Amino acid sequence: MTSQERARDELGWLIAELEFGGDRYQHPHDLAARLKARGHKISPLRLMDLVRADIQRSEQAGEPPRFHIGRTYGATGYMCLLPPTRPKNPAPPIVDTGEPACPQPHQKIAEATPFKKAIRPPSAREVERIRRQLLRLDPFQFEALVERVMTAMGVQDVRRTPNVGDMGVDVRGTLVIEELIHIHVAVQVKRYANNVARPDIQRLRGSLANHELGWFVTTAGFSENAIIEARENGRLPISLITGTQFVRLMLKYDIALPESPVPERGARRGTVRARRGRARMTRAR
Repeated sequence: MTSQERARDELGWLIAELEFGGDRYQHPHDLAARLKARGHKISPLRLMDLVRADIQRSEQAGEPPRFHIGRTYGATGYMCLLPPTRPKNPAPPIVDTGEPACPQPHQKIAEATPFKKAIRPPSAREVERIRRQLLRLDPFQFEALVERVMTAMGVQDVRRTPNVGDMGVDVRGTLVIEELIHIHVAVQVKRYANNVARPDIQRLRGSLANHELGWFVTTAGFSENAIIEARENGRLPISLITGTQFVRLMLKYDIALPESPVPERGARRGTVRARRGRARMTRAR
């Protein structure tokens, strides 16, 4: 099955499931749970991506959208079907969520009933769950994810460096402020399970070109010595972005994880597999 055929099937499952909810907004987590019970395994983030892609396709084709996204928080939000996709006599909602009704045919989308509930920020548990999923990405997937987040932040001319001879810099871009100030940034990306150490910061600083600022992005955190090195007086500071901070940026800019994170590959310093390997060697001594 091709990716297009699978997306078409998934969209069909979603439309059928939304019809059970009638004209109410529904959350993708609830939809994903109900689809899983029916034998269709699909993540809430994937559902949001499908809906956004379908809305974009409708806009490009000049057609009325089939979906409407209501209140959002992080990378997910409430969704519903719009007429004429919505059946004329829909079944009552499975669960009364207390959410407002989806816009009616005579309403403009912008005039739909506003949500009165406050936007719920992502919980620490949710952030940690996503951070752990980042460890399942391969290095190239994580670099691509950093590239997408940087672009969403407004960094221009974002590009990944060649895999060979990158001198420790994985992504480069230009931060533009009011079209007056152009700051070149060089980013090192490390998918580590353990904290980044001081030598890593030193290597990044040594790889910076003239007039470049350094950013270090990791799935873990930074040791105390690494933080001291990054902020050392008299030297160009290095901006440090922990795994938790990176996940919050993903949620802020609605950046979803790749559809199929891959399992760990090889024993790379700081990765989960490398840490287990070192533990086995210690016990063998």
